[in-house]
Amino acid sequence: MYDRSWHRLSTDDDRAGVKTPATLADMIAGAEILGSTSDFVHVDLYDIDGAQRFGELTFYLGSGLAPFDPPQLDDSLGRCWLMPSNRLT
Repeated sequence: MYDRSWHRLSTDDDRAGVKTPATLADMIAGAEILGSTSDFVHVDLYDIDGAQRFGELTFYLGSGLAPFDPPQLDDSLGRCWLMPSNRLT
């Protein structure tokens, strides 16, 4: 997991050192459009030879039960998720 500046956030995978995609700015713009109507969606996008490719949308990543590594990442991301005050909980 990386932030929008391509700084690695998660330590639980073997993709350390993956270079910044050439189409990162387009990927971010596309993900923002695809996710604009949802509270949360995981958008899989790929850079294949300098071309952006769509993978899938996931609305309940890990069924909402997968732990974060490091655990502090859960709290950090949770603070970014602001629900509208008029929404039922």
